Amino acid sequence: MYVRAHGDEPRFDVIKKTSGLEFEKTVASVLAPHVDEVRRGICLSGAIEIEIAVRCGNQVGIIEAKSGTKLERKAIDQLNTAAQPQYLGTYTGRFWVRTRQSDHTTKTLDELARHYQIEIIEVLSCRPPNYVSPEEAEEIVRRVRRALTGVHDSRERCACPRRRAVRGHRAGRCGGRPGRSRQPIAPQVRELVDRCGLSGEEWQCEPIVVNLPSLAVLAAAVVAELHGRMGYFPTVLSLRPAPGVSPRRFELGEVVDLRWIRESARYRRTEST
Repeated sequence: MYVRAHGDEPRFDVIKKTSGLEFEKTVASVLAPHVDEVRRGICLSGAIEIEIAVRCGNQVGIIEAKSGTKLERKAIDQLNTAAQPQYLGTYTGRFWVRTRQSDHTTKTLDELARHYQIEIIEVLSCRPPNYVSPEEAEEIVRRVRRALTGVHDSRERCACPRRRAVRGHRAGRCGGRPGRSRQPIAPQVRELVDRCGLSGEEWQCEPIVVNLPSLAVLAAAVVAELHGRMGYFPTVLSLRPAPGVSPRRFELGEVVDLRWIRESARYRRTEST
């Protein structure tokens, strides 16, 4: 799982017997049929505890599932700390599934959760033995999948390539030379990638291999290494030849924000081409 690439030898299935254990188990069971992987009781660096982690494709979310009427800041702190760059990274989805409804007494905690981009999911029908009503189970699935994949229909499974037969494959061509004009990099890249002709579902579910030019492979690997260490994409520079100068020299053409390009592309996951 993605978690193995982060932290100092993460431990799995470190499950504490608490009063909310059954609720936590139920939330994990509700999500299991609709995502690619669910793990419970993850411990990072010997101190950071993650109750539930889910993976859909290459997107990961972490969940604190809390039952009872008493709300504590500890759930927010655990989610926020685990999503720091030195652990799972800032792109990790964060969810606080709880049985307490928001009111004036929870305002401070709710505002803090929103500040840390933690999505609050309320389960108000929590009663044994099922703990979650069918309607609220569907809402949990819908909210988590929407945040991780952009897919709104909870009935559509996030299919991992290993879970479905690939009946052949096709080659997409993204020909062209981005960066050779004076146009911004981002729209050039989008146009090139659009030429592959893949739908939003195919981008997320098909096994894709990218054939880069030889020197570009090294550059891509450096960016991947930096992302692993930093927890986010770095900003890169684009140089271009200075016009009307001899001997030839280069000038700064553009400062390219890779994080912005990534976040913008996430909204195109469900677009059809």
